[in-house]
Amino acid sequence: MTLAARIAALLALILALAAGAWRIHIKAHAAGYTRAQAEHAAQALAQSEQRREQERILSKTTQEIDRAHQLDKARLRAAADAAADRLRSFQATAAAASAPTPDPAPASGTANPFPSIAGECARALTEVGDYAAGLATRLAALQDYTGRVCVAGGQ
Repeated sequence: MTLAARIAALLALILALAAGAWRIHIKAHAAGYTRAQAEHAAQALAQSEQRREQERILSKTTQEIDRAHQLDKARLRAAADAAADRLRSFQATAAAASAPTPDPAPASGTANPFPSIAGECARALTEVGDYAAGLATRLAALQDYTGRVCVAGGQ
């Protein structure tokens, strides 16, 4: 074989090896790209699941707060209704006591029942005020908690 034929064969071999190396490089690059895409998709899925779990927890907490708020409203409504009933009862008692009687001194020996009625009213109003103050404290705590939950949910 001549020198030119040997050089041509050597060049053909070098080109074949270079083409094979290039194919291997392209395949490795494609495999790396595919692997990077898979890792990115896995990370995105994990973050999405984490956000869903946080949203579920916040939703559950919100429902619990709403349930507690509804119960507090019902208790407050019942207390207000009871206080209104007691006030109507006191008003009826006061109206009955202020009705003219033939004898200015009732059988009980007291000529004026209004001080005792006023005392009952004052005690009842004090109880309602204490209850309202307790509800105001609970409401402030509930608002604070709700604010913290909303701030935590926004992050």
